[in-house]
Amino acid sequence: MECRKTFALTMLVLLILIPNYAYFFQKGNIYNQVTPKNELNYRTVFDYIKENRIPSDILITRNYRGYYWQGENMMVHNFGGEFNTFNQKLSLQELTSIIDNNPSGWIIIPERDSVFVKKGVLNYIQKKSEANKNTSIQGDGFVYSWGR
Repeated sequence: MECRKTFALTMLVLLILIPNYAYFFQKGNIYNQVTPKNELNYRTVFDYIKENRIPSDILITRNYRGYYWQGENMMVHNFGGEFNTFNQKLSLQELTSIIDNNPSGWIIIPERDSVFVKKGVLNYIQKKSEANKNTSIQGDGFVYSWGR
């Protein structure tokens, strides 16, 4: 019985003394999510699209961005991503095919995701689509629409 009390007391002392509890309250630790400066705020982007969409709209964005689009009845074209089996990038040919076959839609490419589009795609998007400069959309990235 004495052995159990000694063990329990030792464990209690170790739990109190060893961990650096201040770490959990520091800025930038793994328990605090740190968003890169000027990261595109996806929630505001998708809220804006939900308010301004028309029935024929489609959405072009990176794979995991569709999380914010759950429950909406809208076709989503995914491109690129860290977990993409073929590590595909959005090509100009693929983009023109999507736009030619759909009368209207939205393109969302955060600044840091521009590496997932092939050369010339961003220039084409800027020429053929309308940039959305709504003040509710915050952060660096591209939010374009066509067919409006």
